[in-house]
Amino acid sequence: MERIESPQNARIKAAAKLRLARGRHQSDQFLIDGARETLRALASGAGVETLILCRDFLNEHVAKQLLAAGKSRSVEVWETSPAAFAKVAYGDRVEGVVAIARSQPGQLSDWSPPSAGSIYVVLEGIEKPGNLGAIFRTADAVGVAGIILTQTRVTPENSNAIRASLGTVFSVPYVMAGLDDVFPWLEKHGVRRFAARVQASHEHWDITYFSAIESNPVALVLGSEAEGLTPAWQDPAVTGVRIPQAGIADSLNLSVAAGILLYEVARQRRLHLPQRIVGNC
Repeated sequence: MERIESPQNARIKAAAKLRLARGRHQSDQFLIDGARETLRALASGAGVETLILCRDFLNEHVAKQLLAAGKSRSVEVWETSPAAFAKVAYGDRVEGVVAIARSQPGQLSDWSPPSAGSIYVVLEGIEKPGNLGAIFRTADAVGVAGIILTQTRVTPENSNAIRASLGTVFSVPYVMAGLDDVFPWLEKHGVRRFAARVQASHEHWDITYFSAIESNPVALVLGSEAEGLTPAWQDPAVTGVRIPQAGIADSLNLSVAAGILLYEVARQRRLHLPQRIVGNC
């Protein structure tokens, strides 16, 4: 265990640069804030390389958990002064632990073929890390098989996305891919596509996602709040769905919309395909 006192320490300054997208891109590393998120990252094998700890802020029981989990994975540990830790800590969230993890980008070709009853989420052009994290959190609760990010403006390695997800970015498989790869993969594996569009003619609860005779995997496709989905998703093979609204607003928060759609799909899966029930869904 290395002790670091100064906020001007070269390692601390390098870690602080990972708060910026440019720093993450240049080093292929990212930061994880908080004990819960870090423990979930360690448990999932998310490529944690370093634990940065400050005993002044860290609960002793949690410290023991972190050190034990880190030791089992040969993770480097820096113990810091409060001043040094403040250099890398996230805003006013001071729990006494920040982790440095190595990016582990995957590809669609790495994924196993979907099984019957699988649910996927495709996110196009998502731009708000809070929404992205919240969608991961719901996807984890529902038992989503994977999230595909395309034309994304924010990644799950963003600190705000990790925080909003409560660490579930480490439990739900995800990849970033171009549309040229996404469409062929979905078609090859017989994944039925349902795109959320404000002007769609079908309300989301009138659609049959799963039934006693229909168990093909399903993908819910959502676009950014600002721009929605690109015309590429208006293909005849893609069914448009909308969430009915009675007020003056013409759209919902993206993560809220994703939650409504995912739980309707999960409800039908539970009703017709009980062998696919995951957790309490």
